[in-house]
Amino acid sequence: MLKERVFLKILIVFTLALIATVGCTFLLPATNYLPSLLAQTQPLSLQVEHIMLRVPNFEETTQWYKDKFGFKEVIRWQEPSLPSVDLAYLELNGFRLEILGGGEAEQAIARPKDVPEHTRYQGYRHLCFRTPDVDATLAQLNKRGVPTFAAAYDYAPIQRRLAFILDNNGNAIELSGPMKDKASRN
Repeated sequence: MLKERVFLKILIVFTLALIATVGCTFLLPATNYLPSLLAQTQPLSLQVEHIMLRVPNFEETTQWYKDKFGFKEVIRWQEPSLPSVDLAYLELNGFRLEILGGGEAEQAIARPKDVPEHTRYQGYRHLCFRTPDVDATLAQLNKRGVPTFAAAYDYAPIQRRLAFILDNNGNAIELSGPMKDKASRN
């Protein structure tokens, strides 16, 4: 009796493992349901590599990100299919910013006057840096000549303190960190 129970448990475990491995294809030959279901629920193994920023002033912009944030230039190159265009990867804490400049760049949108106007347009709208202290980081950037676009404020819906600046070309950069005002957390 004990041997039969052990054998039955082993058979059940083996069957479940087989179903999970094969994906029920032998039980439901008309569909491949389980593998497609698993594919939809499994997260992809991704990490952010870089974001590309198209600018009219390559040298000025690469230097701006080096001076203001401390980015280091990793590589600089030219692409034959893009005449008169320079490219560079700048890196900060494992994140790369690809700067593409020169040639005939077109302005995508006008310089926004405030955050609501900035978010009205379709497409990538800003780059965001996480920081442990938004106010201190904003103060350091102000000392480096970077003006504030939107002063630091606690934003309760996402429990973050936010501030915005603009780069030398008017591209918005968000700073995000822990909330300062504990009363707004409730």
